[in-house]
Amino acid sequence: MVSIKFAPLVVLLCLLGACAPVKPQPAEANAPLLYQTAMEAFDRADFASAIKQLELLDTDTSPDHQAEIVRLRLVLANYELGRHENTITAANNFIRLSPQYSQLDQILYLRGDSYYEISQPPGEVGGKKTLQNTAVAQHGYRDFSTLLTRFPHSQHAPKARLKSERLRQQLADYELTVAEQHLNQGAYVSAANRARYVLENYDATPAVPAALKVIAKAYDALGLKMPAANTRAVLESNFPFAQPTATVVPAAVQPGLLNPPPQPEVPDPSETETGRREPPAPAKSTVTPLEPLLEAPAASKQGWVLQIASFKNPANANKLENRLRDAGYSASVLARGPYYRVIVGSEPQRASIDRLLLQLQKEFRLKGIVKPTSAVR
Repeated sequence: MVSIKFAPLVVLLCLLGACAPVKPQPAEANAPLLYQTAMEAFDRADFASAIKQLELLDTDTSPDHQAEIVRLRLVLANYELGRHENTITAANNFIRLSPQYSQLDQILYLRGDSYYEISQPPGEVGGKKTLQNTAVAQHGYRDFSTLLTRFPHSQHAPKARLKSERLRQQLADYELTVAEQHLNQGAYVSAANRARYVLENYDATPAVPAALKVIAKAYDALGLKMPAANTRAVLESNFPFAQPTATVVPAAVQPGLLNPPPQPEVPDPSETETGRREPPAPAKSTVTPLEPLLEAPAASKQGWVLQIASFKNPANANKLENRLRDAGYSASVLARGPYYRVIVGSEPQRASIDRLLLQLQKEFRLKGIVKPTSAVR
């Protein structure tokens, strides 16, 4: 029998026990209920609730089939809500863990379309200077191209083809805009190289005639009369209705890089799991071939390049590449293993690449490494 003087203590202990918080059960114990709740929310188009439930599930401990469904629904739900960044993250995770999924074309389209939407500014429907982020646009173009190559009969192929073509035109317009800016600033070599890049990578787009005009004007300014005349002949024979080009009065030529930049390599996060796939070859150009642009002396024996930086995150490499190219340098990204190297220049003489390194150190405070071209192929 409890003594009277201890009765209050007993009552207090009982009350404390009743008010103690209930320890939450681990998510694994509630996994079946969470899964069922998430599927029901998804089926009634309550995607926000579905995402909350799906993110609580531990797919590492779920059955393989169920884990794949969870990852797939995360991609679809985020896409339906217009959460483009989350869609890309979920799609990357899905492709990494389920590279052999039977409907991978759907995931590629959703990821590519998310890149596409991010690259488009709100309220604009076309024209120049519409891209908000060229690196993101390149990612979208790569996904659409991969889809069209691997799944040409996919139900998503028609939409992917239309958006891929628009991205291609926008990227060409962006390159042309930069080339025209360089031309107006007197950076004639950079302008010609940037315009030549349009011809080599975005042929059969509306930007081609204007790119030829930029090249002709740059040749004029550099005193290369014969190449300028040949370029105008190419323009007139292929685009007879284009306006004639005016001769540019030469100004002080800004030091530039003589070789046209290679097509930037945009890494695909799924390459190591799904195998590297090249985008489809662009439509055959109707433009008469031009003579080589400002060819430097042959560098077949030995050439030199600058490795400016090396990143594990491809977005950082693309950001630095675009920064350098906007300044008129011939920059590209080279994927090697888990790293993405930013390469600048290609010179036959070591002294030339050393001067370029000093120029970049002064302008951007970048510390590069001089390498032979054979070391970065």
